[in-house]
Amino acid sequence: MVYNTSCNNDKNDNNDNMSPTPTKPILTTNVVTNITDGTAICGGNILSNGGSPLISRGVCWHIGNWVPSITDNKTTDGSDLGSFTSEMVGLSHYTLYTVRAYATNSVGTAYGDYFSFMTLNSPIIFNPNASYGSISDIDGNIYKTIIIGSQTWMAENLNVKHYRNGDIIPYITDNTEWGQQSYKGACCDWDNDSSNGHIYGKLYNWYALYDIRNIAPIGWHVATQSEWFALISFLGGGNYAGNKLKESGYNHWNSPNYLATNESGFTALPSNMRMQDGSFFPSYSNCGEAGYWWTTTNYNTNSAYEIEMSCSSSSVIYYYDPKLHGHSVRCIKDY
Repeated sequence: MVYNTSCNNDKNDNNDNMSPTPTKPILTTNVVTNITDGTAICGGNILSNGGSPLISRGVCWHIGNWVPSITDNKTTDGSDLGSFTSEMVGLSHYTLYTVRAYATNSVGTAYGDYFSFMTLNSPIIFNPNASYGSISDIDGNIYKTIIIGSQTWMAENLNVKHYRNGDIIPYITDNTEWGQQSYKGACCDWDNDSSNGHIYGKLYNWYALYDIRNIAPIGWHVATQSEWFALISFLGGGNYAGNKLKESGYNHWNSPNYLATNESGFTALPSNMRMQDGSFFPSYSNCGEAGYWWTTTNYNTNSAYEIEMSCSSSSVIYYYDPKLHGHSVRCIKDY
């Protein structure tokens, strides 16, 4: 995702290459391409050296909307006139950056226009030793599946936008409207960003998964509390199962992601939650903190049971939350 912006490049201060009085170079910035979770391609075009040989050229970048300079991260890509390509590496996944080209001669450094872009989410790290199957939903999303004990689970969170009969599950972005969906199903993406759905799945209020139109693919259903308990028991109990269920590493979970091995192949992700007032929790800066999954098991009129995992613990805990909260959903195969 790239956002095109512009700035004053000090072009009025530059003359052509034959100028008797050297000035700063004149240049443009290329559009950002080949964006991944940790790299991107940019570059520029040196139109004039300002009458003084170039010392260096490249691109510089900074996190956020802050316009960068050569005191920030930068590449060094030769000292010739004309077009050049630069590769930015070591970027953080799912982060906003701003980049622009630069060129330096004996007079000083000039810059091209600047562009902002968003790196992608890191790919999910599945267990390479697990034997995965697959299942698709009504929207055509394809999910990995995994057999754990006597159960067959989806190894990814549900991301469907329609009930099994084709009816739309209301997609709610407005905070106030989200809190007004009592007894009505609703879904959203984390931080209202649709790109999150491809990694973390949708967040659903409890009414969406309890709807008779069904959000699970045919032959599957949203897991009950007792089915979650059977899974946790098979993996050694609530104090240890989190290690075996969570995706390993730090692509999505914050450090320390305590002893996570994902040996079960379940690949639990920290998809967070949406509160009944519409706000997202934890805050964006802690988006790798925790995961919350609904069960279909009712607690009382306004609350239902859910499952929680944290980056700082090997435990799996269960609790109950207001049905207007937005949580992730895992489906299990019918028997």
